[in-house]
Amino acid sequence: EYARGKGLTVFNTPAASSQSVAELVMGHLFSCARFLADSNRQMPGRGAEEFKTLKKAYGKGTELRGKTLGIVGFGRIGRSLASYALGCGMNVIAHDPFVDHGKVELTVGGQTLTVDCPLHSLEDVLANADMVSIHVPAQADGSAVIG
Repeated sequence: EYARGKGLTVFNTPAASSQSVAELVMGHLFSCARFLADSNRQMPGRGAEEFKTLKKAYGKGTELRGKTLGIVGFGRIGRSLASYALGCGMNVIAHDPFVDHGKVELTVGGQTLTVDCPLHSLEDVLANADMVSIHVPAQADGSAVIG
């Protein structure tokens, strides 16, 4: 209302960034699985003296394929993230009390596939996922989603 009162046009585009957010999450998952941020920070400063030690430490990264991604909040962003994760060969489980199915459309080579990502309780997602991504708004009462 403030912006409109100043003569500015305001648009709500809730779906505009869903794919961008999902891509960013995948980038973070790859980065964490391969220690990219830490190795990028440590190698330039310590690599000359400790190359073998650092190489050994950072070489213990893991693949995302076969891992289980838990998604808390299975709206537009959660479903978009699920499609990327499925494309990488990950298993996807989700929790969202406001959705009634876990179906995700995945387009591969011009063909659209429907994959059912099972919906679970929050506790089951946290217990069974190798990695968890949370995509829910702040709680109206200020309570924590987890914890």
